[in-house]
Amino acid sequence: MNQGWDLLVEKAAHTALYDSGARFDPPKCDEDTRVEVTSEIMGWIQDRGAPTRLLCMTGPAGAGKSAIQQTIAERCADLGILAASFFFAAADDTRNDAFPVVPTIAYQLSLASPSLRSSISAVVARDPLIFTRSIEKQMKLLIVDPVVRQRANMDIVDIPYVILIDGLDECKKEEPSRPEIVIYNALQPSGHLHHAAYHIQLDDKYNPDADIARYLRRRFHEIARRCLDPRAKVLSQWPGDAVLDTLIGSASGQFVYAATVIRYVQDLRGSPVDRLNTILSWSQDSPAGNPLASLHDLYRQILLRARDNYRSVDDSREDLMVLIRVALDDTLALHKDYESILFPENGGLQSLLHDLRSLIDIHTCQMKFGVSNAMMEIRVLRLHHYTFREFLSGIWRSEDLHFDETRPTQYITSTCFAHADRILALEDMEVPREDRELLHSCAWILLHILYERPPVLKSVAQQFLSLNLWAWLSFDAAPSSVAYHFCVVIPGVERLNQRKRESYAIEANLRSASGWLMLGLPGRTPRGLMITTPSCSTFVQTAADNVFSVEYRVGP
Repeated sequence: MNQGWDLLVEKAAHTALYDSGARFDPPKCDEDTRVEVTSEIMGWIQDRGAPTRLLCMTGPAGAGKSAIQQTIAERCADLGILAASFFFAAADDTRNDAFPVVPTIAYQLSLASPSLRSSISAVVARDPLIFTRSIEKQMKLLIVDPVVRQRANMDIVDIPYVILIDGLDECKKEEPSRPEIVIYNALQPSGHLHHAAYHIQLDDKYNPDADIARYLRRRFHEIARRCLDPRAKVLSQWPGDAVLDTLIGSASGQFVYAATVIRYVQDLRGSPVDRLNTILSWSQDSPAGNPLASLHDLYRQILLRARDNYRSVDDSREDLMVLIRVALDDTLALHKDYESILFPENGGLQSLLHDLRSLIDIHTCQMKFGVSNAMMEIRVLRLHHYTFREFLSGIWRSEDLHFDETRPTQYITSTCFAHADRILALEDMEVPREDRELLHSCAWILLHILYERPPVLKSVAQQFLSLNLWAWLSFDAAPSSVAYHFCVVIPGVERLNQRKRESYAIEANLRSASGWLMLGLPGRTPRGLMITTPSCSTFVQTAADNVFSVEYRVGP
């Protein structure tokens, strides 16, 4: 018996307990914050007649899930109803793996009930290798079967019943020891656990802005009381409502931002007034450093792990960071088939998000396309927090996540041309309608690239011309302006520059309403094309006047 107990203690992850010394000063909610959501969770826990026995709380990274879970664990412990807890942490090798979960929960259940301890220890003593079995097997033998036997003996009424598990997305190992994806799928509307669970999504329903305001006011008051900078004491209600409103807006409902700001401001290596001003005035090019380093480190760790997991499936895939950058180009979403063109893998955009749901989700919206203004549903990525977009936009912030800025453009053009090559290889009668429409959208996306990203104008144009252009145009893949641009303007500029033996640079900047043509929207009249090289400006401007003098009503 003692041998079984000793082995169980050895296999349990003591660092994962809610009150572990390894988790000294864990994040938790202030008494007057997150009141609504914690009350809802505690009400569900204490309602023994509730129809569901599983609660699933989800939310974006930094929304405060772990702080809420810590608060619930402490309250349940005070009430004597906490049976077990397990807090995952990606950075801690003792609790970033699913295998310690069962022995850790079994250990805590054993502490709660002498009879359970006897039963569980006996199982371990009979099979000392039980912890090498599958997690499902361990769960059945060490937790389910002993508890079922106790219940049959009516010896389970008074033992604690709440089991809390936090941070499934921080379980680093791949399946079968990584539960997040399996559990996520099971809890979806089509999953077998969806109707068995009580779902809480941390969103605006719980008014996070008001909680963040209370948190900031209290923390700034404490900082002002302790600090030696007279400005924090002289200024009435430092830092003032306007500053608080700015910080609350920047937080976007995420406590991680507010907590990071407070951690930075209260650092003893400088005046809190100056450090707050650094945050307020900080920009990407600021030489003062990055005051939100811990928040950006959170983003970096999530992205690094997601990229590694994405690459492990097939290392020939494009870099996940490049794909995310492409997917976040809002103007590409204005082309109706952009998802199927640029993300042809099963699941489309969803295939990018297996490990990024804490930062990004998919938003479905209705948009009008084509001459008929037909309403269609498209999917776009939506970031949970604006600082994540800022983080992605700065190479210096991304550190080892950055990539050559030309790669997204290369990926877009190569993907479009791959679709074109496949479709144009077919006989005209064999081309399905959806492929004709796909080719149409490819042409518009390439036109968008030509106008928005001049550095690749020449190479893209040459590749376009190397295709069977007339077959492309026979599908009405693009308006005649595109044909004229590729077949007349660009070759003409090439010939002109060959004769004059001088390099040229074309920068196409469509002004005012001309942008609507680039985006494939009908009913607008582009007004001109600006050319930066004087030697060819007359020729191309004349061509442009001819090309863009008609109101085109063709769109994707």
